[in-house]
Amino acid sequence: MIGKVSAAKDPELPGFRIVSHDIHRPLPEIVVRDTGDRMAILDEISREAATLNAIARHREELAAMYPSCRFLPHKILDSRVVVGMQVEGRTIFAEAPTFWEAYGKLRQRVFRKLP
Repeated sequence: MIGKVSAAKDPELPGFRIVSHDIHRPLPEIVVRDTGDRMAILDEISREAATLNAIARHREELAAMYPSCRFLPHKILDSRVVVGMQVEGRTIFAEAPTFWEAYGKLRQRVFRKLP
């Protein structure tokens, strides 16, 4: 599901930034703070990777149902994120506290608004 993945120590953040994408667009970045506890860092990366997999799955299900759809770049607001897609001449957005919740809402909205 997930395409290219790159990880780097972030000089501005005491931790790691992991960037990945699927065939549609970049996925949300994973940022993991370096606590010094290697096992805790690996656990956090595993949890975040599972979340990205769920997001990629939501997008893949939507793309399978609407092959001409196009996912829009996500936006991070103060305490929420916005995701969206264009399909059949319509633009549909969803907003939530987390990317996983926002893509879940987007999926529900698309199913309600389109055949």
